[in-house]
Amino acid sequence: MRLGTKLTLYLSLIIILVLSGYGYLDILSRRDIVVRKMKAEVRSTGRTLEVSLEKISPREEREYVKGLIGAMSEYERTLGVIVYDQRENLTFRSHSLAEGAELLPDMLH
Repeated sequence: MRLGTKLTLYLSLIIILVLSGYGYLDILSRRDIVVRKMKAEVRSTGRTLEVSLEKISPREEREYVKGLIGAMSEYERTLGVIVYDQRENLTFRSHSLAEGAELLPDMLH
């Protein structure tokens, strides 16, 4: 092999390694940004729902609460909402949550 060919191959290999490392770090950085934005969006949605539900009594407005939660989790069913009354009895659970929501009052304490 000629010297020029060897140098070209080594240089190409170094460039591929450097660009692969940069691409990997760029993907990790973008993933971190997306995760932070998603967490902020979930907190915002949860806080908005909390404020709107604090103003009503779930026992009196049970159908309204079901409709509100159903409208918020209508399309992708990714919003999991559990509503408890003052005595920590399960009042309503959104359809996107599977079984196991009955154990959550123990986790709240």
